[in-house]
Amino acid sequence: MPNPSAPASEHRRAHRPGSPPKIAGDPEGQAFIAARIGGLTLHQIAAEIARHFPPERRVHAATIHRWWQKEQHR
Repeated sequence: MPNPSAPASEHRRAHRPGSPPKIAGDPEGQAFIAARIGGLTLHQIAAEIARHFPPERRVHAATIHRWWQKEQHR
């Protein structure tokens, strides 16, 4: 069996199906959200992301909520 050319990502190491959450792979997006999480609603944060990031990096309020909940349990 050939050796892999790159180490497995954390997502693959954890044997999670599907693709990793969009926010999990975006350190700039994570910092952007973390800076606003205490003062804005999730819908307001999603609107701010839509104004500051290109369309392929935009996320919905529900995605922000799921990511934040997982971060709080780490």
